[in-house]
Amino acid sequence: MELKQKLYELYVIQKMSQLDCASVLNISHSSVRYYLKQYDISRNNRNVPKNGTNRECTKCKTTKTTNDFYYQSYKSKRKSRQGSWCKSCMKKQVIERQRKYKQQALDYKGSKCQSCGYNKYQGALEFHHRDPKEKDIELSKFSKSPLSDSGKKELDKCDLLCSNCHREVHALTS
Repeated sequence: MELKQKLYELYVIQKMSQLDCASVLNISHSSVRYYLKQYDISRNNRNVPKNGTNRECTKCKTTKTTNDFYYQSYKSKRKSRQGSWCKSCMKKQVIERQRKYKQQALDYKGSKCQSCGYNKYQGALEFHHRDPKEKDIELSKFSKSPLSDSGKKELDKCDLLCSNCHREVHALTS
């Protein structure tokens, strides 16, 4: 059996990883990547199917139309392709990640309003810069990545307030 057929059998049919294919074929991982590209072998689970308008979400395993998938662009490759997760799975994952990162910031600041002690719902807790002129980065950026040292430094310039107390602070200062 020639290399192309072996590689197709292992990678597409048996769904082995590239590393496992390399081990079975006794070649390097980079060689597997090279030959997959050279022979135009792919699993097509991350690309738009050429023969139809339906595809399966790799997260929820349901078949949906290609309109239910976001396009993802890659600046380094100057290409775009459809993601492997449907829009609803992507939305759930983004919301979950943002809540997790906000919770890290809330935990750092004590997880309750510094004015009245409210702590029932994290969505009602907001960060207030004591001096807006000292603001280095927008606090909305904290929901997009894990809490870093620069994030902690920025949070040290803030008070954690519930939405009611935050409105009062702004009403009294204007």
